[in-house]
Amino acid sequence: MKQIMASESTSAEQGVASFGFNPLDDERSGRLFDLHTPIDDLADELRSHFAGRALTAAEIYHEHSLGKDLTFKNYQDALRKLEEGGLISADPPAEKRTRSGIPTFGKNVKVTFLPKKG
Repeated sequence: MKQIMASESTSAEQGVASFGFNPLDDERSGRLFDLHTPIDDLADELRSHFAGRALTAAEIYHEHSLGKDLTFKNYQDALRKLEEGGLISADPPAEKRTRSGIPTFGKNVKVTFLPKKG
């Protein structure tokens, strides 16, 4: 259901749907600065919440997404960002999960988060 609602939303910041309709969204699409970065925020939340743990991408989504207007694709984007930054490791590694030059994050990809520092 989240995927259907997301596809009908009139706006999306960093690919995260608004889950709503706002006729002004079309007028705002040309703005110069976008200060809302939900994928970056999600990536930070995941690092904190799952520090020192190893789970599949599906387990991460199911544990963390309850009550949030985020789709599995949003979680995949955040995980990809963390992997690119060397903040998580994934099994299989990115070079074995690449399609069209972009690493994928299927539901069974095992993700290991670095432990919290200090």
